[in-house]
Amino acid sequence: MSQSDQTIHYDASSMGYTAIPLNIPELTNSIGLRNNLISSIPSGTLSKFHRCSSVDLSGNKISSLVSTSFDGLFIIKELFLQDNIIGNLPLNVFNIFTQCTMLRLDKNRISNISPGNWNGLYRLKTLSLRENQLTSLTMGGFSPLVACTDLDLGKNMLSNIAKGSFLGMNSLRTLDMAENQISNLPSGLFDGLYFLNTLDLSRNRLSTLSWSAICLDCPLHHSIATQRFHLSLYGNGFDCDNTDNCWIEETLYKKDIVNGWLWLVGGEYNDCVGASSLQLSPKCQQQGIFFYS
Repeated sequence: MSQSDQTIHYDASSMGYTAIPLNIPELTNSIGLRNNLISSIPSGTLSKFHRCSSVDLSGNKISSLVSTSFDGLFIIKELFLQDNIIGNLPLNVFNIFTQCTMLRLDKNRISNISPGNWNGLYRLKTLSLRENQLTSLTMGGFSPLVACTDLDLGKNMLSNIAKGSFLGMNSLRTLDMAENQISNLPSGLFDGLYFLNTLDLSRNRLSTLSWSAICLDCPLHHSIATQRFHLSLYGNGFDCDNTDNCWIEETLYKKDIVNGWLWLVGGEYNDCVGASSLQLSPKCQQQGIFFYS
């Protein structure tokens, strides 16, 4: 525990605790309990820490939460729950987190999510669900996250993506969906995401990608035309003869529209986009990075 200028930081990481210690000072501003053996957070365990703005419980053995696990943490700004074995999130479990800006849930066993899981997180900027067991996204599944700018869904098992999955996420700038099992994207999936400038769809199972899937209402056209745009499609199995993919090749030639990079090449796509006619350096062609300044 350290204390300076009336700021109290409690750190008992890697101490072998199996439960939240009872000796944490009530006026603690941050709690560090990472890499212990804590398996649950019973109701009321953290309720006295009204001044606490950061809690790190990463690297424990937490398997379940209750809706009142975090009652009392009224000014929490950062919650680290990554690298646990959490399987389900109760409805309203974060509903008092109205000041929270970062939530780490990566490397757990979460298989289902719903809008009710995110109630209260109206100021959340960063949400990581990387390396969980998600197989599908439902319409409006993240709708309470109106301020979220960074969403990481990489390394799940996503295969079923509903139209409107990102409904309400109008502040989103970075979306990582890499290393899933996505073979199809519904038309208009990214409608309304006018600030999205980084989209990672690499290492999925996409063989076709129609322009309507990316840009039915043209939010990405707006993004591409006004700022740098990053699109990664590396490691998919695109069929270069399929007409649905023509927009990719056409877009590469529109220097007045594209102002960023598209990472397309997984070996098989190099010929399809005519890399030689783009007059790229050998290094760029080898890496599969197409860049316009």
